[in-house]
Amino acid sequence: MKSLKDEIIYNIGNLVVNFQIIERIVCNIIRLFLDTINDEENGNIMTSEINFRILLDKLYALFIIKFPDENNEKETLKSLIKKASEVAVKRNDYVHAKYFLISSILIYDKITTRGYKGLRRESKEIDSEEVNKVISDIQDLIIKFDNFYKYLLELEYFKDKFDGPNPNEEIDE
Repeated sequence: MKSLKDEIIYNIGNLVVNFQIIERIVCNIIRLFLDTINDEENGNIMTSEINFRILLDKLYALFIIKFPDENNEKETLKSLIKKASEVAVKRNDYVHAKYFLISSILIYDKITTRGYKGLRRESKEIDSEEVNKVISDIQDLIIKFDNFYKYLLELEYFKDKFDGPNPNEEIDE
């Protein structure tokens, strides 16, 4: 049986991996817009090592260029980007915090100077429910971004440009 500390550490890893799935889907959509979906090398050059918030900005800008008249989809994408930005902040809080143990209790210690408020520090016991809520939010976004990607793949604009299987679909063996 896992201890609460072990469960929290496991869940933070789960949070990180699930967030990377969102990043991958966002990169795939950008690569689709850049006509590099079939050119993995150039697609990776264009999307690797870029801050997630910048990827989201680029995703929206590319969507507007490709589909200036798609108002419903613009609003859908804006909503997804807003939620993804919020989840990214929470993910970063967990990833970039420092951790230490006090009597078998895992403590989260975050030091920041962001937001023009000077130096601030937050230390607290990690709440497993809080971590699970972020994971749930991320998993919900995975589904929504994946559905948005699948919607794009069905558009006439992309039908002739994409010659492989959907990179997000599971392959039957």
